Amino acid sequence: MIINYEEILKKCRNILKGDPNNAAALATLRFIYQINFDDNLIWFEEHLQKEEYLLYITRHSFLSHILENVSKRKEVTEDIETKPNHLSLKKLLNLVHDFFKNATTKEFYEMFMNMLKNNEIVLYKNKDYKFGAYTVFWAFNNTPIMIIICNNFYKDLDDDYAYIPIIVHEIGHGISDLINYHIAFQQENVIFDEIISIFFELICNDYFYHTQYRSSAITYAYRNYNDIINKAQEIHNYNPNSLEDPALKYRYIIGFNIAIELYMIYLKDKDKSFYLLNEIIKIPKFLPPKEYYKRILELGITPNNSLNEYENVLKRML
Repeated sequence: MIINYEEILKKCRNILKGDPNNAAALATLRFIYQINFDDNLIWFEEHLQKEEYLLYITRHSFLSHILENVSKRKEVTEDIETKPNHLSLKKLLNLVHDFFKNATTKEFYEMFMNMLKNNEIVLYKNKDYKFGAYTVFWAFNNTPIMIIICNNFYKDLDDDYAYIPIIVHEIGHGISDLINYHIAFQQENVIFDEIISIFFELICNDYFYHTQYRSSAITYAYRNYNDIINKAQEIHNYNPNSLEDPALKYRYIIGFNIAIELYMIYLKDKDKSFYLLNEIIKIPKFLPPKEYYKRILELGITPNNSLNEYENVLKRML
């Protein structure tokens, strides 16, 4: 079902203003409608793009080794002919449904079904924007809403299959927020915000690799990995005059690196991977970044440990 939330979102504006827990929702509204709100800009907009913060997270922080390791890697290449898939929104959501039903847990499947039933997966058409996918958490009613923005519907991606892991990625954000939401994940802990969603994206692509969409899944996996490497290299060679939203790129690098560790466990022991996933989601999101990262390490998840192994998985896909 295609839902146009434009009027609903506009009505939400006054409700959301003044509540810091709705900062992410306000930021998304500003983007979609180019609304100039009178309220103060959220922490993310005030601090995350500042050069000194970027230098902190990339040069001096406890996570700098992750960036350095990924930035030194070379892209992997694939040689497979992908025949583009042309999928309706109904078909896409049916495929997403199949993934959650057959490849995740009963708990996650039920959460997905509730989001779908409550029309919280939104396709928003706007001719002025290229493709984008966002998840916002409406704190005033404890509801995550996934907003998929595209121009002329399916014209911005060369293969409609790519929407499947992208939608699943956004649902991953929604699931994480439903279980344990805190505004810190739009503030100082935003660097950890992509771990859960990227893990869901990875296992979704793995699921469809074993279906008729095999070639598309291979292409998506290769492009996704190379994109992370390119992001890391751009930040490592930071030039403030040429790089847009460096800190935004950084959180995808961190999230991908940690999610890969979970994914490699998933390939060997799905139950264990979902147990660890739940444990990560339950980590108090208000903890200082170093303490939050320490909790991940205490679960036995070591970033940079499985990248070589993951590259071998990619090569074996061909």
